Amino acid sequence: MKKIFFINGMPRSGSTLLCNILAQNPKFHVTPTSGLSELILGIHQFWKNNPIIKASETPEKQLSIIKNLFQSYHNDTDRPIVFNKSRGWANKIELVENALGHPIKVLTTTRKITCILASMEKLYRKEIKNINSPMETSPQMQTLEGRLNVWTAQDGLIGGTFNSIRDAVMRGHRDKFHFIDFEKITTQPDLTLRYIYDFLGEDYYNHDFNNIQQYTKENDAEHGFTDLHTIRPKIEPVVDDSKEILGYMHEQFQNFHFNF
Repeated sequence: MKKIFFINGMPRSGSTLLCNILAQNPKFHVTPTSGLSELILGIHQFWKNNPIIKASETPEKQLSIIKNLFQSYHNDTDRPIVFNKSRGWANKIELVENALGHPIKVLTTTRKITCILASMEKLYRKEIKNINSPMETSPQMQTLEGRLNVWTAQDGLIGGTFNSIRDAVMRGHRDKFHFIDFEKITTQPDLTLRYIYDFLGEDYYNHDFNNIQQYTKENDAEHGFTDLHTIRPKIEPVVDDSKEILGYMHEQFQNFHFNF
């Protein structure tokens, strides 16, 4: 039986970097962006909506199936501790805890909103040079203001992720989350990782922050980009160039804070 932890976080806030740091520990298996949360939601919705299931099966059987799925989904590794990464976990905490039978722990990466938006905009500018890019090109994406509105909309990549985490906190799950600031992990990685291990209750492993191998692999075209989850092998501070990148839109977001 593998021990299961969870990773989610704001886009462009270092969750992929965190995953590949943790994977240096030979006890830890870390997934790329996972579809497990969607599979679990599909089972849950099928159980609620299918009349045959509702007539003949019990809710307890649903929870048993979901619990077993956590183990079978990760049977491709012999590492005893698994970190499943998905932005979908924040709004499924109650369902997951009912299935597993215990409180869960979620590592959640955050970053200044202006830096997140600047990073997204830099990805966009890189992608438009690629004629075969799978990136979205709707009319709203044709201006900087439009792109920021798309990303920060209530159901957008950034806005939707923020809303799901905030709602989980408001539902009383603040103690299930350990928030990890991007600037801290890129400037004080050892201290940041020690806090993470304390939260998890695991023995500390001496990580090599100058030689991080890419453990997780993803087909970024499925996310609408060609190079979204590649990490640098050495952790170094990242310059905040958000004023330069966002220009006149920077002021609109500079006073926003993640008050989780």
